Amino acid sequence: MSTLADMVRDLKRVFPNGPSWPFRTESARTVWAAVDRILTREPELAAYQALQKAFTETDVSSAEFTPEDYSILSMAARWKAAVSKGQPDSQGNTPLQQQMDRLKLAAQATTPAAPAPYPNTASVTGG
Repeated sequence: MSTLADMVRDLKRVFPNGPSWPFRTESARTVWAAVDRILTREPELAAYQALQKAFTETDVSSAEFTPEDYSILSMAARWKAAVSKGQPDSQGNTPLQQQMDRLKLAAQATTPAAPAPYPNTASVTGG
């Protein structure tokens, strides 16, 4: 079973410039190009900050977007922000991959709770 880190690494091989986002309007493509540039240049920004800068930089109004385009743009910006953050460690893992590894280890270390006992039915009498 592949981990998220493995899937991201595989996607980078298939899509070296990132996944192809199915935008419906040219406005969305223009803003996405700006978000991509901004997060490449300033990887410490949050996705919403990059979106704000991109709308300002491109002078595109969000009113030109379809609801689907805005949803896809938000998802694409969150993806780009997640894969852009920080520098890889000595094994080449990005901070996102490091976080996924920590979560996986925490999940493995957690022991499940004991099942709840059944109520005592010995004292119940039929009538």
